[in-house]
Amino acid sequence: MKQINRTNYIKGLLLFMIVTMVACSGGGDMEKDYLYFTDAATIRIKGVYVDENPMVMTIYGDTLYDGYFSVVKEYKPGSKIDLSSTFMLNDREKDLTLKVIDAVTKKELFSAPFQVNGENVHTLDFAWLYGKNHKEYKTINITIEILNFTANEFTVETSNAQLPGGKGQASEITAFREGSETFFPLDYNEIITVTIVDGPTGKTLGTKKIDISKIEEESYNVGAVIVPSGSFEVKLEDPVPPVADATINKVGIYLKSDTGEPYDITIVDENFEPLGVLGQNIIPNQWAYLDVTFDTLINGYYYVVFYKAGTEEPYKGGDINSSFTSGDEYGTPLFPTDGSKGSVRCFFIYEQYGGLRGMQL
Repeated sequence: MKQINRTNYIKGLLLFMIVTMVACSGGGDMEKDYLYFTDAATIRIKGVYVDENPMVMTIYGDTLYDGYFSVVKEYKPGSKIDLSSTFMLNDREKDLTLKVIDAVTKKELFSAPFQVNGENVHTLDFAWLYGKNHKEYKTINITIEILNFTANEFTVETSNAQLPGGKGQASEITAFREGSETFFPLDYNEIITVTIVDGPTGKTLGTKKIDISKIEEESYNVGAVIVPSGSFEVKLEDPVPPVADATINKVGIYLKSDTGEPYDITIVDENFEPLGVLGQNIIPNQWAYLDVTFDTLINGYYYVVFYKAGTEEPYKGGDINSSFTSGDEYGTPLFPTDGSKGSVRCFFIYEQYGGLRGMQL
């Protein structure tokens, strides 16, 4: 009974404090606070940010925070911004302006006014790329994939902050695979380099060049293969593609083989009916450059089948499933299927998961 009385006493005390606070604040102030709340604006910010340092965004000098937590939202180089939030206008000016601040130097990079769309809905789109605000830009999904057939670890270094780098594993077929959504001005003309460095020796194994101005696709893959070279050395196995010929398609093939047996390549349709022979008696573990002499206007998709030279025996033994790869865009598309000519494509063919896979280099 005593406990119940004490609880009622606490409740009464709290009620008395609330009533006293309301009385002291005055009804007019409460009404004014309510009016302030109704002046809340919905802000929507969409954009991309690429620069040397991370950045923060401010409105009225107030830094935008990350969700409900009191943590300043920093956007690193290569960020895509898609932000929707509520911002209190209070008695400030109704014209909202966004400022983008370098998070390291605290220097203002640029400011831009919001556009009012509907009642109290303020929107802003921007693309801050390499020190300038752009109206148009290109988005490219760049993936770096490296196969490693050696016992050495390696590192990947990139000349552009948007692209991932890091450490690659030893003796792993897919030793490094990282992708990134990247953003560039339409007139971007710098060559980006991907450098692969051998872990034990620190030796540069090779570099891959990315010419953004020549990429028209939304996705772009950078491939590399590390193979043994001598007793203690490793190297990148890069092709030297033949010169393109507008009258024919050309293909470079490197088949990694443990046996070293020569092989034949036959192209078949989706029903495994032969379309043409691509090459015969080819030596593995080195590049072979072949002309596509048969009709490449194919209705559907095709398969690339590897046989032991001069036989119809699957190259990897067992049934045919061990020795072919698909010719679609997700497999090993050696040539276009629309009948067009003039392409030059090079593929490294390797065994994985009991079948053959191809990486375009």
